[in-house]
Amino acid sequence: MNKLSKVGLALVLSIWMAGPAFAQESLTGTVRDQDTRERLTGVAVKIANSYTGVSTDENGRWELPMPDEDEFTLEFQLLGYTTITRTVYKNELDGPLLVSLTSALRELEEVIVQATRASENTPTAFTFVTEKEIDEQNLGQDMPFLLNMEPSTVITSDAGAGVGYTGIRIRGTDPTRINVTINGIPVNDAESQGVFWVNLPDFASSVESIQVQRGVGTSTNGSGAFGGSVNLQTSTLNPESYARLDNTIGSFNTRKHTVRVGTGLMQDHWSFDARLSKINSDGYIDRAFSDLSSWYASGGYHSEKTLVKAVAFSGSEQTYQAWYGVSEAQLNDGNRTFNEAGTDFGQRTEPYDNETDNYSQTYFQLIWAQELGDHWHLNNAFHWTIGGGFFEQYKVNDFLPTYGIYPLSGTDTVTNSDLIRRLWLDNDYYGWTGSAQYLKEGQLELTIGGAFYRYEGRHFGEVIWARYAGDSEIRDIYYDNDAVKDDASAYVRGLYTLRNNWNIFADLQVRQVNYTFLGFNRQLENVEQDDQLTFLNPKVGLSYNTLRGHKAYASYSIGNREPSRQDYVDTTPESRPLPETLRNLEAGYHIKERNWSAQANVYWMDYVNQLVLTGAINDVGANVRVNVPRSYRLGIELVGGGQIGRRNPLRIEGNVTLSRNKIREYTEFVPTFDPNYTRIDSLALATTYTDTDLAFSPSLIAGLQASYTVPKLDLTVTLLNKYVGRQYLDNTQSLEKSLDPFTTSDLRLQYDKSFSSVLKGLTATFQINNLFNALYSPNGYTFSENYLFDNGAGGFDQTGATAYNYFFPQGGTNFLASLGLRF
Repeated sequence: MNKLSKVGLALVLSIWMAGPAFAQESLTGTVRDQDTRERLTGVAVKIANSYTGVSTDENGRWELPMPDEDEFTLEFQLLGYTTITRTVYKNELDGPLLVSLTSALRELEEVIVQATRASENTPTAFTFVTEKEIDEQNLGQDMPFLLNMEPSTVITSDAGAGVGYTGIRIRGTDPTRINVTINGIPVNDAESQGVFWVNLPDFASSVESIQVQRGVGTSTNGSGAFGGSVNLQTSTLNPESYARLDNTIGSFNTRKHTVRVGTGLMQDHWSFDARLSKINSDGYIDRAFSDLSSWYASGGYHSEKTLVKAVAFSGSEQTYQAWYGVSEAQLNDGNRTFNEAGTDFGQRTEPYDNETDNYSQTYFQLIWAQELGDHWHLNNAFHWTIGGGFFEQYKVNDFLPTYGIYPLSGTDTVTNSDLIRRLWLDNDYYGWTGSAQYLKEGQLELTIGGAFYRYEGRHFGEVIWARYAGDSEIRDIYYDNDAVKDDASAYVRGLYTLRNNWNIFADLQVRQVNYTFLGFNRQLENVEQDDQLTFLNPKVGLSYNTLRGHKAYASYSIGNREPSRQDYVDTTPESRPLPETLRNLEAGYHIKERNWSAQANVYWMDYVNQLVLTGAINDVGANVRVNVPRSYRLGIELVGGGQIGRRNPLRIEGNVTLSRNKIREYTEFVPTFDPNYTRIDSLALATTYTDTDLAFSPSLIAGLQASYTVPKLDLTVTLLNKYVGRQYLDNTQSLEKSLDPFTTSDLRLQYDKSFSSVLKGLTATFQINNLFNALYSPNGYTFSENYLFDNGAGGFDQTGATAYNYFFPQGGTNFLASLGLRF
């Protein structure tokens, strides 16, 4: 553990152990806006069935004489907000009451995401990212970089600058195991199960809030959460009209330009919002440019009981590929920015200038939320996602029959040629999600929900140029593989509050998946397979809340997940892998006080048949993932934060994750090649390991950030630090195949000034990333090969396993500068 991580751990533990004592001579509390977290003035606070009441002051605070009764009810009421009641037990009072009110018009928008989000009393581990926190960090980098300081996260960027292809891991689990929804509608690709944030450039500018759940979490829509879930809610109603301009420039020729406008609430019912964004970056890695654009539009009808909202957003990207990484040999020679893309693995001296990924994706959502009586809410959403694009690649001296190209009759036989190919994907993803919710404050939260989706994907390839074209015709298709996937689920979830502040949680989901794929694969082999799977995902839990804001909880969940497209396409029914199962136990304690908070969460994630790469070759000669019977993750997460000083100018927040991530038994297979580089499967090397670390699962992750606000200058200075322990590139726990631990520090200066004129506000931000120029790689991959060579005595000897490591280096010290104008 390095010095920074020790300091971070000490600070988090200090916040956890500290805390003021409260004397309860009167009844006091604070009321805030649920969404903005601003303190509300003028809230009527009344003891039910009495004439005793007060209003909150300019700081949202109130104070009442302590009633004589041991049990009583408080009412909180403010025009434009939903009235709530809170039952108070005097013997449990040990501090001020913290209450949040929801805007009456916004409340229905909250219902849209509540069906897939954890509530305050849900016994699971989660964090909440507010609009203000998103806005502070939104300088043009992709969504994973805005979540870097969340507990147990590790982020990466192929291009090394946070723009383009990026990813996030939670508790060591990869992006294909992290469920992502937007307004409760699934975003994960139905086949690969990953989320490609590059297709959603600057989407953060249209996001109101984010909830990050760790572990299985609550029932959600789409593929199951195996490491966590990220739930995004798009911008909700802004009652006032507005316009906003944001411009960012930075290192690596990074630029972001964003325009946002909104009508506010018109004629008491209608609102419209729109955004246009453009992002460009040359990337840290050679030629790894990104040319991204996006738009967002929404329009809605709002009343106290009805919300009808249409949302559409789209993203287009062209990125020069950097997904091959940088070889260990190049790194050792100091070539940290070397890019192999465009050279066909070094066979072409001058890189091809258009080795690019080109893709666009457009989302349509129609949402209807309805309040039925005092307690029931109905939510329906219909969605359609249209995607299409290609990856263009130069191949040197490739074998033409692979592409269905053969020599013309009467000509010299030419079987190999340089060529340029495009690998296409066109898809449609459409369906429905819905839920009915019964919400009775302080007693019962009941949700009955379901979803149905269909995915239709077409995978095909074409050769757009060849030096020797043979008998090919323009727009010939050399492989065509269509796929259809139906996904249906239903769930019921309840949270019941007992009189003594105990909460009982239960959640049961049934999910059925039907997957059919047919046509030809790239080897021109006919593929006709289908699979039908039914999953039962139960969750139970218990939590205890005190009125002061303390919470103890425990839960047990089971999640199941189907294999991905590649697991199916590269197998036969006989070698097809089994679905994965995760048994997840979470337990924790959460403290919330006026100026500080702390949380400890212990987790146990027990996997059955987890899919991992072993190097094994199946019955069709493909190197695919296989099931390992048993593996697990055991860890503790400590999260804390506090404000120090008069008017709280200094805020410190930190998190530490200590974990043990193991495969109980794992067999690695290393392929063997003869001197002509022909694979000999019968001579593959097999080595069995026991109790080894899971790949990409650091045993220590720590984050620490400190913010100091100078009120008279409207200036906030924030220092952000992140430590990530050693990660292994595969499951052998080999030091030679690992990523070194690293520490990064970012410094952000932000000036934010409000005005009462046409210009309502100005925000200027200057951020230095990687302040101390750390040379690090958060991601990579490895493969090994064994070679036969002539021993000079009429036979062959073997080299043994030779490992080839590739890394994704991140940029050194760099900056981003942004200016935002609010009208």
